[in-house]
Amino acid sequence: MESTFKESDEQTLSQWCMIYDKRTGEIIHTHQFLPLSSDDYYSKEDLEKKAIEFLSPENKKNLEFLNVFHPPKDLHFDPSMNYKINLESKFLIAEPIDFAGLRKKVTEKEDLSRK
Repeated sequence: MESTFKESDEQTLSQWCMIYDKRTGEIIHTHQFLPLSSDDYYSKEDLEKKAIEFLSPENKKNLEFLNVFHPPKDLHFDPSMNYKINLESKFLIAEPIDFAGLRKKVTEKEDLSRK
């Protein structure tokens, strides 16, 4: 299938939104939509509705505690970072993942399961 994007399209190829817990800033779902053509873009409201459709049943029960964040179009996610929303500024913040701490937690869980 051929893409129908034009060089003059101001929107980027993909659309993103994140659903986060407005009490903690924790991102619970990141939703990406890849339109096949520039005619297929969702409005922000429709993108949010689609993202909510993909939430787990548990999270759907707590919609009053959730909010949606639309990241900048030029954002590139780094898999070595944890992301969350700063509740005061409403900005996305990134912090390095503590891989050593994660390994320690996994090892501790494995040790407990052997007992």
